[in-house]
Amino acid sequence: MHSISIVRIIGNDLPPRHSPGQSVQNLSTILEREPDFSDTIKIWVLNRIISFDLVAILHEKITRAGHCCVVIPYRHSDYLLCPHYVPPPTTPIVFSCRKRRRLHIFSRRFRLMYITNVNPARNVAIAIGHTFARWAIPLDGNCMVATDSLAKIKDLTSSLCLRYMVLPMMRGRESLTTSFPYLLESQEPQVAFHKDAQCRFNWRYYYGRRDKAELLKRLGVTGSWASWNTDPWEPEPPVQAVLSKEVAIAGSVLRLPSGYIDGELSSVKRTCSRDEACIALLNRMDRIRVSRELSNNHSPFITE
Repeated sequence: MHSISIVRIIGNDLPPRHSPGQSVQNLSTILEREPDFSDTIKIWVLNRIISFDLVAILHEKITRAGHCCVVIPYRHSDYLLCPHYVPPPTTPIVFSCRKRRRLHIFSRRFRLMYITNVNPARNVAIAIGHTFARWAIPLDGNCMVATDSLAKIKDLTSSLCLRYMVLPMMRGRESLTTSFPYLLESQEPQVAFHKDAQCRFNWRYYYGRRDKAELLKRLGVTGSWASWNTDPWEPEPPVQAVLSKEVAIAGSVLRLPSGYIDGELSSVKRTCSRDEACIALLNRMDRIRVSRELSNNHSPFITE
């Protein structure tokens, strides 16, 4: 059994949060620039990607590089089983445009949760990683690990009490022109899980609404997410659920650019573009549903 498994998850590109093709570009960059690590296995998870063509491209690149690739398939029939619109029991009075947008997404969350599948996929990545290694590191698909960073992580893998390692994440400003680009401020960290760790990502938290921050709070990890406001229709913030000695900070990861520089420079613009991307994705799927019904096309994938 390996010491560490790095399990990256690639989902759908979501404009305007992402530029079209950024998943292929970032995959190519990681395969070209990230070195092989001793006692470490790399695995990739393709998460509910709706384009059959894109799945084929990514799968071919990953397997050609000698890495394992697992596909969580998108099934349109399963998507249609998800409720289309479920508002909160009591709709609050919402004045700001941003809150109205978040309420709209919340009301359509079940179909968004199916397509993005962010936390269930992370939990799948952890389970897969633990079949090959004592420590599993589920990473967003555009995250890179440097050699010196992984060495720091490995230094802590022998600890008897550690169950979680928090990996600070730096966001890239521009595409790689040297070994690493200029960096911006630290963002929500990634988390490594020992095979005996009990906590997992909460599937009820969907993409863009504290999907990772909820776990960080349960782990007692402090950061800007501790002061994020909770909307009236959202669950109460969690409390710390593990002992402090079970958690340590180790190494770091670099998040490659999403393709739109404004989203990398401003957290506010990043949040707004993420919300716009969620609504655009759901509207696109509605158009696809109507088109498929009119053409009676029941293919399990969408070819673009």
